[in-house]
Amino acid sequence: MPGKRITDLQVSKYKELRGKFSQEAAAAKTGISVASARRLESSVVLPSQRESRHWRTRADPLSEVWLEEVVPMLESAPSLMAVTLLEELQRRYPARFPDSVLRTLQRRVSQWRAEHGDERELTTTTSN
Repeated sequence: MPGKRITDLQVSKYKELRGKFSQEAAAAKTGISVASARRLESSVVLPSQRESRHWRTRADPLSEVWLEEVVPMLESAPSLMAVTLLEELQRRYPARFPDSVLRTLQRRVSQWRAEHGDERELTTTTSN
């Protein structure tokens, strides 16, 4: 399944099943793709033993406008939704911000609100 990390248990199970079944069958029984199975064939270490990635895979599309445009809008109206911010950016900069930037903007707004937004009172629920 795309986006889900392969666990150590899946790798161990795949390598165990690989002795009995084809690569495709072992991958299907483990719940991973055949492409991932091919990668696992040559891998010596488990996923938990690999170093985590610390670099960006692509340039930040909002880097040039975040501090100058988006943050002031959020400071003046903290309840603005990311969709509204994106529409405003698209109005100000035609053809520069495609709709695919929305999820990135949602993440950045969520992070900004966690760091700079209004403080919220924590509530606890009791279960019987």
